[in-house]
Amino acid sequence: MIYQTKEEQIFFKRIKELAQSAYNKEICTFTDFLTLYEINLFYQIKQELVSVSYSMSGGYPDAERKLICFDGRSDVIQPTAKAEELPPDFYYPISCLKIYPTAAKFAEVLSHRDYLGAVVNLGLDRSKLGDLILKENEAFLFCKSQVADFLLEQLEWVRHTKVTVEQFLVQQVSFERNYEVIHTTVSSIRLDAVIAAAFHHSRSKMVSLITQGNVYINGALVTNVSHVLKQEDIISVRGYGKVKVGEQGNLSKKGRINITLLKYS
Repeated sequence: MIYQTKEEQIFFKRIKELAQSAYNKEICTFTDFLTLYEINLFYQIKQELVSVSYSMSGGYPDAERKLICFDGRSDVIQPTAKAEELPPDFYYPISCLKIYPTAAKFAEVLSHRDYLGAVVNLGLDRSKLGDLILKENEAFLFCKSQVADFLLEQLEWVRHTKVTVEQFLVQQVSFERNYEVIHTTVSSIRLDAVIAAAFHHSRSKMVSLITQGNVYINGALVTNVSHVLKQEDIISVRGYGKVKVGEQGNLSKKGRINITLLKYS
């Protein structure tokens, strides 16, 4: 791979060091939370790494920002608790914090940007923070466990609203995605045709976004406008949102393909 920027070179060096350390010491090593772009970089270079198993998690299904775990253990240590009693990401250093107005009666209407801005303004590096999910008047923030205590102590205000922060077990809440279900028809299951239907824009507009490097499929950058999608593919379009490919149906009377798309709310 040819590295175009200094940042990419630094990223690869760090990934290589983590993988090598896991292999040499037979331990688990973890990245910080990676963006879609960084996950795509990893996919491009993973064949160049030492032979070690890896997995990814953001703390819940469908997470966008994720940690990579390089697992160099020859024998995985079995936890003492029963498997069904463990959170799904038992080995990941990920904490979940619940943030909510201390006095709901006097609280402002707070957005995703408000919550995230308040956290970042405390001086934390964004790479220590995962996804932030809003559920009604509460926010759930996934973060590296090493910064959880700091946030529990220091985060007191979001805009002009006093908030309470609590440690929250991931398995205590269901982070089910809310989708706008779109039943539509497309001329083909090509990437450009599907996202044009999902985001109600012209196909030519979507072609520009794809070729300019703004579209990811399952975390990997795709610039081929004719890429054929399959069911369960998750497409992220920078500036527009995310959509999951659902079931394909029969052809319409006009010869178009009936398809269900699940657009993330």
